[in-house]
Formats: sequence, structure tokens, C-alpha cells
Amino acid sequence: MTDRKKTGPKVTDMDQTRTAAYRRLGIGGRTIYRARCKELLDQGDLYFCDLTELAHYAKSCELYLRFDRQLTADGDFLTYIDRMGNERLYPHPAIKACRDALSDILSIGAHFGFTRWSRKRLEAEIEEAEDPVDAIMKLVRNDGARPRKAN
Repeated sequence: MTDRKKTGPKVTDMDQTRTAAYRRLGIGGRTIYRARCKELLDQGDLYFCDLTELAHYAKSCELYLRFDRQLTADGDFLTYIDRMGNERLYPHPAIKACRDALSDILSIGAHFGFTRWSRKRLEAEIEEAEDPVDAIMKLVRNDGARPRKAN
């Protein structure tokens, strides 16, 4: 979670998560938002600065589900009649919207460790965290540098 700000006050109660962004979500988005907030709250890893990003996550989930239902109803391709009278197919515009929403879901979810892959990556980053003093000493020592040419 190196790309996540972990500063500021922590959220200590679920009642503190009901922000203006939460109120703008639909029923499905609110359910997803509350579930993810509860998950992070149980881990003790929920900060006030995370609530806006979690609201965007829930909104993207809501959009993905809505466009997916539309694709299921309409199909992946739509048709139109060209000027020659032939029937032509074109991809449904909701496909791109689904892809964009899914991309947002995956990238925001990776910040919080919502997927198994991102949890493993975040655990590896925590384990491999290097002591800052050792890092500076490596730079100073210049262990891997080539010897200079003598003039």
C-alpha cells in the first residue's frame, strides 16, 4: 500500500463513513461501499482520506453492473441499415463503458488489496521494505560501480 496515503485520522466507526459521496450512490453502490469500508475498518486500515476513493470504487462497480445488464439485454452487437440497404453490425457502446469501469475497479481495488493478487503484492512490498539507512549506505559505498580509468 505504498501508493496510498496513510496519514490523518483513522475512521473508528461505520457511522463516520456516510459522506456526501456515499449519499449520491445508488442502492447497489451503497452496499458495496459499506462492505468495503467494513472490511478495511475490521483490519484497522481505514482513513478518512480513503472514503472518496472508496466512493469512486463503488460508483464504478455500480456502472459496471448497469452496463453489463444492458449488454445482456441488447447483445454485444447492434445493427443499422446503411444507405445501400444492407444490415451492418457495430459493437455495443456499453462494451467500452464496461471495460472502463472494470479498469477503474481493478486499479482502485489494488490500492486497498481487494484482490488476491494485490494482497500478495502488498505483502511482498511490506516484507521487502528496506531500512533507509542501508539504502543510503549502498549508494555511498558504490558497490557495483566500475573502477575509474586512470589518466
